Amino acid sequence: MNNTLKLTNLAIFEKIEGMIGVFRGELNVS
Repeated sequence: MNNTLKLTNLAIFEKIEGMIGVFRGELNVS
């Protein structure tokens, strides 16, 4: 249970980090 929660948090964190990376990339291109 604890392990699953940790994996879920990691996946969410990676998804948010990816979105931030895309956002920064778009700002740099503009």
